[in-house]
Amino acid sequence: MKNHLLGCATCAALLTLLATGGWAADYAGYTAKSDKPLRYSVRLGPDEKSPTMLVVLDESKGTGKGYDTAVADLNLNGKLDDDKVTTTTSQNKETRFRIEAVAPFRDVDSKAQYGLEMILNKGAKGQPPDAFIVGKVEMKRGAESWYYLFLNRKTKPDPKDADLQLLSFGTPITLETNATQKSLAAEKDKPAGPGIAASATMKDADGQVLRVAHVDKREIKPHLTLKSSAGKTIEDKDMEYG
Repeated sequence: MKNHLLGCATCAALLTLLATGGWAADYAGYTAKSDKPLRYSVRLGPDEKSPTMLVVLDESKGTGKGYDTAVADLNLNGKLDDDKVTTTTSQNKETRFRIEAVAPFRDVDSKAQYGLEMILNKGAKGQPPDAFIVGKVEMKRGAESWYYLFLNRKTKPDPKDADLQLLSFGTPITLETNATQKSLAAEKDKPAGPGIAASATMKDADGQVLRVAHVDKREIKPHLTLKSSAGKTIEDKDMEYG
């Protein structure tokens, strides 16, 4: 199990949303209806050698009417004028855009499948919508099928271009643990008394949370073992994603 998790960290799966030179000015051949389109460049893979996919979220009815249109560079040729424009509708002040692409992941898999779900919640009056982005990748590593799902809180603006949103899914994964001493209630095999409550989260360097990791549809989890200074085992269990 530890080897699986280290493999996850080494591959540093996934998507990176970064600025690409010149695109911010011309939208890669796409003319936006909104004066404030949401612009992204999605890097499909873990490093600068990976292909990038341009994405624009637009308001088809004009500025301030609501984001309902997406266009993505699915053929990865750096242009949007030859890609299909898709539309969606809002429900309960929430708009979801789903984008799927196929691209190499290093030399591990030439046809890795990437998924991006962009969830927009209506912001305060005059402010851009809040964005919550989910990224996933499915790949073959030898005979094994790997699947990762990442959550991210919000995007952040590019310091060089306030209208360009940045979000990365490509940095190595680390396991963050937290343990505190507290009084525990009695359980079937343990009496009430002092104990330790432990939690763990797997994140990349940008704070994105690894929510699910599967190998051949089998969920893999970090394993926690806590021992006292005397060597007594306090906890020995699989951690739950949450």
